[in-house]
Order: sequence, then structure tokens, then C-alpha cells
Amino acid sequence: MLRTASIPMELIEPPGRHPRRRSTGQLVLRPAVEHGGYQVVAGHRTYEAAARVGAVRVCCMVREDDPADPLELLAEIRGLGGRDPLEEARAFDDAMRRLGVGQRQLAALTGIGQSHISKRVSLLMLSPRDQALVRDGRITIDEGRRRARALAS
Repeated sequence: MLRTASIPMELIEPPGRHPRRRSTGQLVLRPAVEHGGYQVVAGHRTYEAAARVGAVRVCCMVREDDPADPLELLAEIRGLGGRDPLEEARAFDDAMRRLGVGQRQLAALTGIGQSHISKRVSLLMLSPRDQALVRDGRITIDEGRRRARALAS
């Protein structure tokens, strides 16, 4: 369940690495039980922009339900098209772990081709340097996959 809220910035835990780190749009938070504040679920750039301008409060959506809700997770995965391939890779990997499925099952659940999922997930084996090359478009996804296969052999 989502509700609209105005949350003090001091209660929001700055986002770390996240599959949708470069996404734009509505800021969505979830309660962070361990410190009584909130964690960023989506809208990381919105949070970062608010922090840069020194906002005291931010208007956002707060998700009160289980963040591992399979239907919501699948809807998020289906909406990944056009994102950074490494963001997609992290999202696919996270979804497979959270749902306890493999690439074929995730493909069947989402309607995304298994080969697309496989190519993206293989990028996670690359070194941070090679991942940056893929992210910046200096090497193709296929070249990144070839490099990842070479590391695995």
C-alpha cells in the first residue's frame, strides 16, 4: 500500500547502490525498521536533487507493504526497458534471489526474453572497470558478456 507523505530529509537514509540508481520520477520510500527512518526504494535522482538544493522536507510516496511482494516486483522488472544494462542486471539478479527462481522462470514470469536476462546478468561478473565501460557505452553488452565468459573459464 502506498501513501503520500511529506517526510523530513533527516529521516531518509541516503541511497546506496540500487538497480534503478539512475531512474527519474516519483520518490518512493519504505520504513527502515532498524533506525526508525526511511529508505529510498525508487526516485533516487529525485532524492539526490532535493539533497543538493538543501530541501528540509520532501513530498514522496511511502510504501508500507512487503517490499518483496512478488506481483509488485514483477511489475517493476517489466518496467526496466531502456535502462542502463547494469541496472537491469542488478534488478534481474535481485528479483531471481527474492523470488527463488532462475533466468528461465523469471523470463516466463515477466515476458522478457531469457537471453536478454542472461546477457545482462553476466555483466555482473565483470570488474568494476569493465562495468564502467559498459555503462558508459565504450564497449557493447556483447563485448562485456565475452569478457565475463573469459573470466568464468
